[in-house]
Amino acid sequence: MLKTPLTLSLLFLGSLAFAQTGPSPAKPPVDRAKLPPNLRDLPLERMSSGALMLLNRDNNLVLPPPTETTAKGATVTQEAVSGPVALDLRIGPNIRLGNDPSPLPPNMRAQAEPHIARAITNEDFLAGTFQEGRFATGGGAVDCGYSISHDGGLTWTRALIPNLTTTSGGRYSRATDPVVAFDLNNNVYLETLVATNPDFTTAAVVLSKSTDGGATFASPTVAYQPGSTTVFPDKEWMAINTFGNTATAGRILVTFSLFSNVNAAGAPILRTYSTDTGFTWNTAVLQDPAISLFDSSNHLIASNDNWMTTQQAEIQASGYAPGDSREPAIVRTLAPGAYTAVVRGINGTSGAALLEVHDLDPSSGSLTTNMSTRGVVETNANVMIGGFIVGAGLGTNGDGSSGVLIRALGPELTSFGISDALQDPTMELHDGNGNLLLANDNWKDSQQAAIQATGLAPGDNREPAILTTLIQETGLPPARKKQHHRRRSHRALPDS
Repeated sequence: MLKTPLTLSLLFLGSLAFAQTGPSPAKPPVDRAKLPPNLRDLPLERMSSGALMLLNRDNNLVLPPPTETTAKGATVTQEAVSGPVALDLRIGPNIRLGNDPSPLPPNMRAQAEPHIARAITNEDFLAGTFQEGRFATGGGAVDCGYSISHDGGLTWTRALIPNLTTTSGGRYSRATDPVVAFDLNNNVYLETLVATNPDFTTAAVVLSKSTDGGATFASPTVAYQPGSTTVFPDKEWMAINTFGNTATAGRILVTFSLFSNVNAAGAPILRTYSTDTGFTWNTAVLQDPAISLFDSSNHLIASNDNWMTTQQAEIQASGYAPGDSREPAIVRTLAPGAYTAVVRGINGTSGAALLEVHDLDPSSGSLTTNMSTRGVVETNANVMIGGFIVGAGLGTNGDGSSGVLIRALGPELTSFGISDALQDPTMELHDGNGNLLLANDNWKDSQQAAIQATGLAPGDNREPAILTTLIQETGLPPARKKQHHRRRSHRALPDS
């Protein structure tokens, strides 16, 4: 988010033309053999000028500036000369991208931070976005607007992004940093940074989508919002994979810097992405986690931020040392009892993290039982996954099988003070290769008597449970929410 005030009286789309004397230079022959193997079949016209310069070898992609020899024998690069030249018959005078929307305050109708994009398969379909009514202090604007053209930029419609800020019917106080992009189906996406409090010290990255040629836009969905007020996402950007023959075609990628609100520490660059046209978003990876271990009385037993700061030799000897020095680890011998490990992000950051528990002495006779995890359950790539490994069974050599009861608790969590508990979870059990073994929605639908006999039946009929016997292998029980809850985040507790 740019903090320096910038004012433009009108928003224009224009052209800048240069002239040259003499015949136009011929395009250089392209030797694709000199390109990296994975880029040889890509259309060069879709690469940026910067990419072409980096890939240029022996001037096979970019012609060097023409040179001439002076009377004294010196070699100089020719300068560009001024004068008009017709690049395209449709290029003419500057064109205003529509009139100021009436909801804007009369004294705040300047635009800033414009961005424009063209549809993938329709060169006449253009979309632009920009700030509307930039504030002189505090950053951001009254709203962000957009303009649409279906005739190559000759005429434009213009409006505010609907339901974004309070000016356009939304709930956010300010907006900034707009970006526009098209997908392969020519759907239009507008990504903006919005203020989640009046002072604009907290923010979220949101996305608005049009599927009707820019005639209307749906209400914005949240692509990323920090879980803490101590950090601030900024400098965000959006890109969409429009290479149809690739595995991630259609993926929407949003990057941003996550600044601290409490110190001047450097800002890591994070990313989130969507594979379902913006309905749901992959959670950004937690960049600097810390772990704390508590006993059943909630007394802190041990904690760690970076694993190499303490117990480095012991952790390395275990064979389970983390792959990044910022990741925490604790080696501890525990007496029988209940324990809780809590993972947090340093400086209030949030994101996806993996918590593991390894038994370093499986011959001791002690067992790890009743493992449970509480977390946010979303959809698609963001379902909640609780994994476990059956390391020894009931056979003579420990290679038999183990009986397990797996539950996903949602409604019950309300009684423990969880306000956004998932009200109707469903659960699947997969093996280590991802194959579906069993699934359940409501625990009484099947195995009711057997589950009740364990004494561990869920307390609500809507909660799923699976009672089964597993061979020595990895189990992955993802907890999911029903499809009609798609847009909200909830919490559930899967345990086994």
